[in-house]
Amino acid sequence: MLTPTNELESDRRFHCLKLGWVALDTETGAYLRRSSGRSKAGRAAKYFLHRDSKTFDATTIRAMNDAEAIDKANEALKGGAE
Repeated sequence: MLTPTNELESDRRFHCLKLGWVALDTETGAYLRRSSGRSKAGRAAKYFLHRDSKTFDATTIRAMNDAEAIDKANEALKGGAE
C-alpha cells in the first residue's frame, strides 16, 4: 500500500521528495510520481505508478490531487496483485 511521502521518516522522505515521488510502498518498492508537464486548465494532473524501481514500465493515472492519485494507485496495485 502506498504511503504519502509526508508520512515517511525524514531520511526516506528527503530521498523521495528529491526524486519527485508523491508516495512510496516500502514493502514492494512501488512508487507514484507526478508528471512534470503542465496540464491545461481544468484538466486532471497526470501521475505515473511504477511497480518496480528497476523498470521503466508505468501505469498512467489522472487525478485532481495527490490524495486521489494515491487512492487510485492503491486500487491499481490491489487489482494487479490478484
